[in-house]
Amino acid sequence: MDKRLVWVSAGLIFCLGVESAGLQLALLRVSTEFRLSPMMMGTFATVQYAAMLIVQPIFGVVSDKLGKKRIASGGVFVFIIGCLIASIAGAPLTFMAGVFVVGVGFSVVESMLSAAVTDAFPSKAEQYINLTQSLFCAGAMLSPIITNWLITEFGFTWRAAFVMADCGAAALAPFLLTTPFAKPLRGALWPILCCVVGLIPLPILLMNLHLLRSPGVTALWLLFALINPFFEEIYWRGYLLFALPFPKWLAVAYSTALFIASHPLMWGVFSIANRSLMTWASLALMGVVWSLTRLRTDNLRWCVLSHFAVDICNLSVFVFLNLYVPPVM
Repeated sequence: MDKRLVWVSAGLIFCLGVESAGLQLALLRVSTEFRLSPMMMGTFATVQYAAMLIVQPIFGVVSDKLGKKRIASGGVFVFIIGCLIASIAGAPLTFMAGVFVVGVGFSVVESMLSAAVTDAFPSKAEQYINLTQSLFCAGAMLSPIITNWLITEFGFTWRAAFVMADCGAAALAPFLLTTPFAKPLRGALWPILCCVVGLIPLPILLMNLHLLRSPGVTALWLLFALINPFFEEIYWRGYLLFALPFPKWLAVAYSTALFIASHPLMWGVFSIANRSLMTWASLALMGVVWSLTRLRTDNLRWCVLSHFAVDICNLSVFVFLNLYVPPVM
């Protein structure tokens, strides 16, 4: 296997270290520039790690079927976009959105490249992984030193760390695209489609991060997202889909229809959004895709992960309490 994979991976992980330490350095200066409250500073400090927590389970197994090269390349692109947004942000929510996008790319790049190196060089995996992690530490060590030097000597701002990470990742991206990886397994269509459906409401979350200022409701939102997908998917796609003496297409239609109806009949008693045609159309799409994914993959894992992503991205508890009502309603 071509050792370019090791050196390209090490270079990209070095860029992750530059961004990671640069973010910590930037937080205090960002809080001063944008006049953030202590609670908002805490949110800024955790938003990147929240993105990493959400994304990693989704793409971990997908990569075995779609291929680590495609997932890693997409992660690098997302990381570059996130760093760009953070570096040009003129408002706190824009910066937070950029950091969230960075976290998505960061998680995918780090996990995919480490796994790809291990797969390509099993006998030397420990040695090469130690090399990449050492370069991450080197990037984290050099980032604040270079950024402070640029600030004091040339009048740069805290944005320099994101620009450095961005330029480094952009320079290495073409080499990643031309570096051979192990071939992916087949049959990834439905898991990928399932994950894409789960991320459709992501703009809702990114445009309404200010709602997370309420720690009580935010805690309930996270708890609901962790618990609800298991109960719903076990019933709708785990039990009902197979308990009916119908042809599979009719079972999908019946299960999906009841899944849609449950929202206005239960949540809609209080929630304005759950009584809207737009919500019902979204539920129909999700119900059909999740049902077909269950039938084609013969497991509920992808449905649960996608449902979790939906509950996070659509601000579920905030919607139930009418703290967020989509503007078209």
